[in-house]
Amino acid sequence: MNKHFLHNAESAGLLRRLAACGYDWLIALALIMVLSVAVVAFLGEAEETGYLPFQIILSATPVAYFCCFWRYGGQTPGMRAWCLRVVSDHGATGVTWQQALLRALWSVVALAPAGMGFWLALTNPNRLTWHDRYSHTRIVLVEKSAGH
Repeated sequence: MNKHFLHNAESAGLLRRLAACGYDWLIALALIMVLSVAVVAFLGEAEETGYLPFQIILSATPVAYFCCFWRYGGQTPGMRAWCLRVVSDHGATGVTWQQALLRALWSVVALAPAGMGFWLALTNPNRLTWHDRYSHTRIVLVEKSAGH
């Protein structure tokens, strides 16, 4: 992918980003459900699911899902379907592990105050959300042939 193209690519709007996010959360929830069934089957008792290590693993599952896709390829399946890609502020085609993790953690914070960190994209001239700003990344539109 052309680095110059990504640096100059148009930032994605909020509705498209939310549509891709919804698609990805369906996949992430399916992963959580499969993992839950496997752990309960292994432990043998549903009461054990309140066990702190299990809760940590369940919480880490969507973080790992998003971070791995962002780090390797710059697109989750939802982003790919909606022709979106995450890039670094400087247009690099990939993001670092640190950027991916910051992006995931700040997206949770952005949801906390009634989603204000996301709504910021409606007023920001570059359509940046909190997690874009604090991870030094942004979501750009890509052509179908460029991302597939």
